[in-house]
Amino acid sequence: MPAEAMKQPSRAHRRRPVHRGLIVLVGFVLASGLAVALIHWAGGRDQVLAELLGDPMASRSQPGTSLITADDITTSRRGVIFNKPRSTQVLRSFAPRGQSAAKLYQQLAASAEASGWRLQRSPNGSQGTKRFSFGTATISIGINTLVSPTQVAVVLEPA
Repeated sequence: MPAEAMKQPSRAHRRRPVHRGLIVLVGFVLASGLAVALIHWAGGRDQVLAELLGDPMASRSQPGTSLITADDITTSRRGVIFNKPRSTQVLRSFAPRGQSAAKLYQQLAASAEASGWRLQRSPNGSQGTKRFSFGTATISIGINTLVSPTQVAVVLEPA
């Protein structure tokens, strides 16, 4: 075999490194794009929760009550139970001490209105809305008599 033929690789041999390099490059570009999309998507969810947590009703401490529940839930495609999707939510639940649940409900509803929430009131619960940079959010304030002690729950979530 001539020495020249041994120095030059065949055409098939020359293409393989180019194909591998191209595949690696395309894979890197796709992975980078996916990472950027996931960061953007997750950042949007975190922004909604951060804004809701910044609302005075999320950090409300009410004199004469015990804070029973303080849950901050981010959006997820699969919930813990039955794989149902979960939306972003801020939940606060208070148990009255030395006052009635109805009086506590009235105080929390008045605080929500003072914080800019537009409420539709009823004797045992209220629903309302407020504008944020992400859009409209809803608030629910209600008396829960199914638990002991009776509690008043405040739930904030995007509409």
